This record gives sequence, structure tokens and C-alpha cells, in this order.
Amino acid sequence: MKEKIVFTEIKDIRTLIDPYRLKILRTFTTENEQLTAKMVADILEEVPSKVSYHIKKMEKTGILEIVNTKVINGIVAKYYSPTAKEFRVETLEEDDFKYLELNNIYSDIINDFKKSFIRATNNIKNPTVVLGKQVFLNEEQFSELSKIINDKILEFQDSGEGKDSYQAFFTLYGENDLKNIIKTNMTKL
Repeated sequence: MKEKIVFTEIKDIRTLIDPYRLKILRTFTTENEQLTAKMVADILEEVPSKVSYHIKKMEKTGILEIVNTKVINGIVAKYYSPTAKEFRVETLEEDDFKYLELNNIYSDIINDFKKSFIRATNNIKNPTVVLGKQVFLNEEQFSELSKIINDKILEFQDSGEGKDSYQAFFTLYGENDLKNIIKTNMTKL
């Protein structure tokens, strides 16, 4: 398993950032073991054929890989695992269409976490932390804070005995960057 894979092509980014596929990827992270499409479907309480379809797309993109096969009652069971501990999205070219697509993708992610958060707060057993703050940073501090947050999240990726699953959503962006993206996209509409 690689430490990190960076996706730059929009078709690969679409595959990675799809909310349903993120749910599948989180299942692998939570279970911390090789899983078949059927096992993932059982955990998610979904139809195996639907999960299998998405896993094949994720395999084709390089997000998941077959790590083991077993013949069970004459049927070949394929065991999958993520190809990296961390997946990143980066854009390398200044393409307005790409920014529009990424904004749509980011919007889907935010909506998915919003729905998850609302469902979770209906049955809270522990206080939930919600923090929204404006911070003032130079480029070096921005990079440093991004790294600290990312490293801390990666530190808690291993599931284990006595650990519960918690959803985390963090975003850090520059106000000027956001204004430019919004301005650019509004003129395109």
C-alpha cells in the first residue's frame, strides 16, 4: 500500500469523490481489512451488485486493488484493499471547466457530510464539536496548518478494539481564492 496517491484528472477525481464511493472507501478504512464486494454490501446494508459495480470503477481508477482471491463453492471471491493510505485531489492546469466540476464535487461532499451530521445529532451520546473560525495566515502557516490537520487525522485512521467511528470534516481555504472561484464561475453561468 502506498502512502499517498494524487489524482489530477477530472474523471479520476469524479470516481474518488463520489459520495457513495467515499462511503465504500470509509468502510475499508473502518474495517481495516481486506473485503469482498459482498462483505462491503452486507456492512452497508446495500445490494451486492450495486457495491460490486462501484468497486470495479474504483479498481479501474486505482483507488482499490484485488489483494487476494479465494474459491468458495466454485465461486471466485475477490478481496479488495485501498491502494493508498491517503488520496489527494490536485488541479494542475487553470481550466475553468475543471473548477466548475470541482465545485460541484465539493458541494456533493459537503452535502453528504451535512446529511450524516444531521442524522448523527439526532442520537448524540457524546458532545459534538462544531468549529467555524476565521484565521489569518501567510502561505507558510497555511501549509503548516494543513499538514498538522492532515497528519492528526491520519494518526486516527486505524480502527481497533474499543474504538468507535467518528466522522470528521475539515476545510481550509483562502477568502481571496474563494472570491476568485465564485467570481469566475458566476461569469460562466
